[in-house]
Amino acid sequence: KKIIDTYIIPRLLYGLESLFITTKQKELLDGFLRDLLKKVQALPQRTANEAPYLLLNTNTAEGMLDIRLLTFFGKVISDNTSILHQVCLRQLATKSLGSNSWFVSITRLAYKYDLPSPHIFLQMSMKQTTWKKMVKKRITQYWFNKLQTSAADKSTLRRMHKETPTWTHVPLNTHAVARARLQTSLIDRKSVV
Repeated sequence: KKIIDTYIIPRLLYGLESLFITTKQKELLDGFLRDLLKKVQALPQRTANEAPYLLLNTNTAEGMLDIRLLTFFGKVISDNTSILHQVCLRQLATKSLGSNSWFVSITRLAYKYDLPSPHIFLQMSMKQTTWKKMVKKRITQYWFNKLQTSAADKSTLRRMHKETPTWTHVPLNTHAVARARLQTSLIDRKSVV
Protein backbone atom coordinates (compact mmCIF):
# COMPACT_ATOMS: atom_id res chain seq x y z
CA LYS A 1 0.00 0.00 0.00
CA LYS A 2 2.85 2.35 0.85
CA ILE A 3 4.43 1.93 -2.61
CA ILE A 4 1.09 2.54 -4.33
CA ASP A 5 0.42 5.67 -2.24
CA THR A 6 3.95 6.98 -2.73
CA TYR A 7 4.70 6.24 -6.38
CA ILE A 8 1.62 5.24 -8.36
CA ILE A 9 -1.18 7.50 -7.13
CA PRO A 10 0.77 10.78 -7.44
CA ARG A 11 1.76 9.96 -11.01
CA LEU A 12 -1.71 8.70 -11.92
CA LEU A 13 -3.40 11.88 -10.71
CA TYR A 14 -0.63 14.39 -11.41
CA GLY A 15 -2.05 17.74 -12.53
CA LEU A 16 -5.63 16.49 -12.85
CA GLU A 17 -6.84 18.66 -9.97
CA SER A 18 -6.59 21.73 -12.17
CA LEU A 19 -8.73 20.27 -14.97
CA PHE A 20 -12.41 19.61 -15.45
CA ILE A 21 -12.65 15.79 -15.49
CA THR A 22 -15.75 14.11 -16.90
CA THR A 23 -17.47 11.15 -15.30
CA LYS A 24 -16.27 8.86 -18.10
CA GLN A 25 -12.67 9.92 -17.53
CA LYS A 26 -13.05 9.29 -13.78
CA GLU A 27 -14.40 5.82 -14.54
CA LEU A 28 -11.37 5.09 -16.75
CA LEU A 29 -8.99 6.18 -13.97
CA ASP A 30 -10.91 4.10 -11.45
CA GLY A 31 -10.85 1.05 -13.74
CA PHE A 32 -7.10 1.34 -14.19
CA LEU A 33 -6.45 1.69 -10.46
CA ARG A 34 -8.85 -1.15 -9.59
CA ASP A 35 -7.16 -3.51 -12.07
CA LEU A 36 -3.75 -2.52 -10.76
CA LEU A 37 -4.79 -3.16 -7.15
CA LYS A 38 -6.21 -6.55 -8.12
CA LYS A 39 -2.92 -7.49 -9.79
CA VAL A 40 -0.85 -6.28 -6.84
CA GLN A 41 -2.98 -8.31 -4.42
CA ALA A 42 -3.07 -11.32 -6.79
CA LEU A 43 -6.86 -11.21 -6.90
CA PRO A 44 -8.65 -12.78 -9.85
CA GLN A 45 -10.17 -10.35 -12.37
CA ARG A 46 -13.64 -11.66 -11.54
CA THR A 47 -13.27 -10.44 -7.94
CA ALA A 48 -15.88 -7.88 -6.97
CA ASN A 49 -14.79 -4.29 -7.66
CA GLU A 50 -15.05 -3.28 -4.00
CA ALA A 51 -12.59 -5.92 -2.75
CA PRO A 52 -9.24 -4.36 -3.75
CA TYR A 53 -10.16 -1.04 -2.12
CA LEU A 54 -11.54 -2.54 1.07
CA LEU A 55 -8.68 -5.02 1.51
CA LEU A 56 -6.07 -2.26 1.29
CA ASN A 57 -8.29 0.25 3.09
CA THR A 58 -7.69 2.75 0.31
CA ASN A 59 -9.85 5.21 -1.56
CA THR A 60 -11.10 4.95 -5.12
CA ALA A 61 -9.39 6.98 -7.84
CA GLU A 62 -12.46 9.22 -8.03
CA GLY A 63 -12.33 9.82 -4.27
CA MET A 64 -8.60 10.61 -4.37
CA LEU A 65 -9.11 12.97 -7.29
CA ASP A 66 -11.98 14.71 -5.51
CA ILE A 67 -9.78 15.20 -2.44
CA ARG A 68 -7.13 16.77 -4.64
CA LEU A 69 -9.66 19.00 -6.41
CA LEU A 70 -11.16 20.33 -3.19
CA THR A 71 -7.81 20.86 -1.45
CA PHE A 72 -6.50 22.63 -4.56
CA PHE A 73 -9.58 24.86 -4.40
CA GLY A 74 -8.66 25.65 -0.78
CA LYS A 75 -5.17 26.67 -1.90
CA VAL A 76 -6.50 28.79 -4.77
CA ILE A 77 -8.83 30.88 -2.66
CA SER A 78 -6.76 31.09 0.52
CA ASP A 79 -5.27 34.42 -0.60
CA ASN A 80 -8.03 37.06 -0.62
CA THR A 81 -5.90 39.45 -2.66
CA SER A 82 -5.16 37.09 -5.55
CA ILE A 83 -6.71 37.34 -8.99
CA LEU A 84 -7.87 33.71 -8.76
CA HIS A 85 -9.89 34.60 -5.69
CA GLN A 86 -11.67 37.31 -7.69
CA VAL A 87 -12.20 34.94 -10.64
CA CYS A 88 -13.69 32.40 -8.26
CA LEU A 89 -16.12 34.96 -6.85
CA ARG A 90 -17.21 35.99 -10.34
CA GLN A 91 -17.57 32.40 -11.63
CA LEU A 92 -19.60 31.28 -8.63
CA ALA A 93 -21.84 34.36 -8.89
CA THR A 94 -22.55 34.18 -12.62
CA LYS A 95 -22.46 30.50 -13.62
CA SER A 96 -25.29 28.02 -13.13
CA LEU A 97 -24.85 24.52 -11.66
CA GLY A 98 -25.10 23.07 -15.19
CA SER A 99 -22.03 24.98 -16.31
CA ASN A 100 -18.72 23.31 -17.15
CA SER A 101 -16.78 25.85 -15.10
CA TRP A 102 -14.10 24.37 -12.83
CA PHE A 103 -15.39 26.44 -9.90
CA VAL A 104 -18.94 25.21 -10.46
CA SER A 105 -17.69 21.60 -10.51
CA ILE A 106 -16.18 22.32 -7.07
CA THR A 107 -19.64 23.46 -5.91
CA ARG A 108 -21.15 20.17 -7.13
CA LEU A 109 -18.43 18.21 -5.31
CA ALA A 110 -19.12 20.14 -2.10
CA TYR A 111 -22.82 19.20 -2.35
CA LYS A 112 -21.94 15.58 -3.11
CA TYR A 113 -19.80 15.20 0.01
CA ASP A 114 -21.95 17.40 2.27
CA LEU A 115 -19.23 20.02 2.65
CA PRO A 116 -19.79 23.76 3.14
CA SER A 117 -20.64 25.52 -0.09
CA PRO A 118 -17.74 27.35 -1.77
CA HIS A 119 -19.77 30.54 -1.32
CA ILE A 120 -19.67 30.04 2.45
CA PHE A 121 -16.03 28.97 2.35
CA LEU A 122 -15.10 32.18 0.54
CA GLN A 123 -16.72 34.26 3.28
CA MET A 124 -15.34 32.23 6.19
CA SER A 125 -11.79 32.59 7.39
CA MET A 126 -11.11 28.86 7.65
CA LYS A 127 -7.49 27.76 7.69
CA GLN A 128 -6.32 25.76 4.71
CA THR A 129 -5.22 22.86 6.96
CA THR A 130 -8.64 22.70 8.61
CA TRP A 131 -10.32 22.64 5.19
CA LYS A 132 -7.97 19.92 3.97
CA LYS A 133 -8.61 17.71 7.02
CA MET A 134 -12.37 18.15 6.72
CA VAL A 135 -12.32 17.35 2.98
CA LYS A 136 -10.18 14.26 3.41
CA LYS A 137 -12.28 12.95 6.31
CA ARG A 138 -15.64 13.46 4.59
CA ILE A 139 -14.60 12.04 1.22
CA THR A 140 -12.84 9.03 2.72
CA GLN A 141 -15.87 8.28 4.90
CA TYR A 142 -18.25 8.72 1.95
CA TRP A 143 -16.37 6.22 -0.25
CA PHE A 144 -15.79 3.76 2.59
CA ASN A 145 -19.53 3.72 3.38
CA LYS A 146 -20.39 3.40 -0.30
CA LEU A 147 -17.96 0.50 -0.80
CA GLN A 148 -19.15 -1.24 2.39
CA THR A 149 -22.81 -0.91 1.39
CA SER A 150 -22.09 -2.20 -2.09
CA ALA A 151 -19.96 -5.07 -0.74
CA ALA A 152 -22.71 -6.16 1.65
CA ASP A 153 -24.91 -7.02 -1.33
CA LYS A 154 -22.30 -9.31 -2.90
CA SER A 155 -22.24 -12.94 -1.82
CA THR A 156 -18.49 -13.29 -2.41
CA LEU A 157 -17.70 -10.42 -0.03
CA ARG A 158 -19.96 -11.26 2.90
CA ARG A 159 -17.11 -12.31 5.18
CA MET A 160 -14.84 -9.46 4.17
CA HIS A 161 -15.76 -7.24 7.12
CA LYS A 162 -14.47 -9.85 9.60
CA GLU A 163 -10.90 -9.00 10.45
CA THR A 164 -8.41 -11.76 11.06
CA PRO A 165 -6.49 -11.03 14.27
CA THR A 166 -3.54 -13.09 13.03
CA TRP A 167 -2.13 -10.27 10.89
CA THR A 168 -2.28 -7.55 13.52
CA HIS A 169 0.85 -8.61 15.42
CA VAL A 170 3.07 -10.29 12.84
CA PRO A 171 6.78 -9.42 13.07
CA LEU A 172 8.47 -8.52 9.81
CA ASN A 173 10.47 -11.68 9.22
CA THR A 174 10.01 -14.50 6.73
CA HIS A 175 9.24 -17.22 9.27
CA ALA A 176 6.56 -15.17 11.09
CA VAL A 177 4.86 -14.15 7.83
CA ALA A 178 4.79 -17.77 6.59
CA ARG A 179 3.34 -18.90 9.92
CA ALA A 180 0.65 -16.17 9.85
CA ARG A 181 -0.25 -17.11 6.27
CA LEU A 182 -0.78 -20.73 7.36
CA GLN A 183 -2.88 -19.63 10.34
CA THR A 184 -5.15 -17.45 8.22
CA SER A 185 -5.66 -20.21 5.67
CA LEU A 186 -6.69 -22.55 8.53
CA ILE A 187 -9.03 -19.91 9.92
CA ASP A 188 -10.60 -19.42 6.49
CA ARG A 189 -11.10 -23.19 6.12
CA LYS A 190 -12.77 -23.39 9.55
CA SER A 191 -15.17 -20.60 8.66
CA VAL A 192 -16.15 -22.36 5.42
CA VAL A 193 -16.91 -25.67 7.18
